[in-house]
Amino acid sequence: MKILFWSPYIGHVGTIKAVINSAISIKQNSNYDVGIIKNHSEWEGFESDIVSNDIEIVDFGLKKQFPNLHKTKFMGSRRYMLTVALFGFFQLRKYLKQEKPDILITNLIALPAILSTRSVRHSPRIIASVQGYPKFLGLPDTSNYEWWMHVEDFLRKHLWNRVYKKVDKIVCMTQDTREKLIVKTTLRASNITVIENPVIDSNIYKSSKEMVDNDWFNDASVKHIIAIGRLSFQKDFQSLIKAISIVKNNIDVKLMILGEGEDRSNLLDLIKELNLEDVVDLPGFTKNPYKFLKKSDLFVLSSRWEDPGHVLLEAATLKVPIVSTNCPSGPAILLENGKGGYMCNVENPQDMANKIIDALRIKDNKKIIAAYNFSQRYTLKSHFNGLNKLIKEIV
Repeated sequence: MKILFWSPYIGHVGTIKAVINSAISIKQNSNYDVGIIKNHSEWEGFESDIVSNDIEIVDFGLKKQFPNLHKTKFMGSRRYMLTVALFGFFQLRKYLKQEKPDILITNLIALPAILSTRSVRHSPRIIASVQGYPKFLGLPDTSNYEWWMHVEDFLRKHLWNRVYKKVDKIVCMTQDTREKLIVKTTLRASNITVIENPVIDSNIYKSSKEMVDNDWFNDASVKHIIAIGRLSFQKDFQSLIKAISIVKNNIDVKLMILGEGEDRSNLLDLIKELNLEDVVDLPGFTKNPYKFLKKSDLFVLSSRWEDPGHVLLEAATLKVPIVSTNCPSGPAILLENGKGGYMCNVENPQDMANKIIDALRIKDNKKIIAAYNFSQRYTLKSHFNGLNKLIKEIV
């Protein structure tokens, strides 16, 4: 049996690890052939991890035709997605005709992949993995939305209702997202299931033991707070930075935000405006965030939405105390409504600051252990068991 993964992406997103680990879990626990599609520049820097596990990289060659597409500033990621959607459709259609894979697992930009399978005689079974909370299902507050975001959500919901009916199974990361899809779309409940992503692997523990050679962590007189993620609207690091401006009046702290993204200049302006240049650091993306995470006194997730929040699980498995927004659709589940960490309101810097202060003043070992125990549900073996059961149902 041949299983193929489709997951076009741009930048550094949590889905990268989820897809690679999902493919590895299949190879480690079965005799299936596994391939991962490279549309443009995906998987660069991860090739050795993929190939060393006997997973094929299927290169569609779009980078040769559009070498600088992933670097474009005009329309940013949306231009990339539109180009991949158009050219990837025809490349995938050609591949399906020639190679005839049995299973296609889509993770991001699924629309062209789903449609391409319906244009060939030998159509593989399709598993659509919902990597991230579809925000058209609703957010607690949309007051910060631009007008086009409302239009985008409306169009996405319409497309989901029409296109996702064509897949064999839809996989969600959390039960909450599954229930909202059932209520707010016309998709069949029997086609929607939950399988936890394969987040926890041995590499987390190994990488966390590397030495941290960074002046930011050398000052033992302050508490070190860390946040990790794409610098984007979704992650709402603005609220976190504002919260830190409150916290520093009570406790000596330093905040490091690891990641890159379109909000970098806005965040730097806010840091300057609040006179936090010596308190908040944005060093950019690093392939090994775990060594910094392990050495931190507190991890904070400030997102407007998640599903479920991979870095939350990674912090939990490294037994780092956690403060998280109670955003849809995962943190409350992962932290068991506060049993495994401190929960604060979305887009509320004051509430977030209060929870950060509580977490730093009292190290609650019961919360740390509860979060760690829950994170162990997200292993490669557990993921494979759920995915393999699903594969056997549809083949």
